[in-house]
Amino acid sequence: MPSPARSPAARASSRRCSPRCSRPGSSASGLPVDGWGTARTIVVIVLVPVVLGLLVRLLLPRLVQRVLPVMPWFSVLVICLVVAIVVSLSADRLVEAGLLVTAAVILHNLSGATLAGWFRRRDARAEAGATAVQPRS
Repeated sequence: MPSPARSPAARASSRRCSPRCSRPGSSASGLPVDGWGTARTIVVIVLVPVVLGLLVRLLLPRLVQRVLPVMPWFSVLVICLVVAIVVSLSADRLVEAGLLVTAAVILHNLSGATLAGWFRRRDARAEAGATAVQPRS
């Protein structure tokens, strides 16, 4: 039985977009993506804390100066707690993926340490060059 006649636009559309390609508003697997919801989440997670931090710095500068020395330790503690919660909630899946997750974590940490060292050496060389060229007073 011959296939039903299709318009030239329908034929062109089917050639341009395979079932796996993404269309506006959806992911490659065909699941709908809520653009406004994603934007709202980014604003809540990123923009709100930044704005609140700037307001606290403007409105309470003496308090900020008192807590500033402990903030690096506090942020490390909070990050460790978040990681511990995420790992504990997905422990079963991590055990299943085991070796792959371990390799990914090691690769991630090694690449981060390598890049940090590279940038530190590059910045140290640039700073040494800048101080070597400054005139004597």
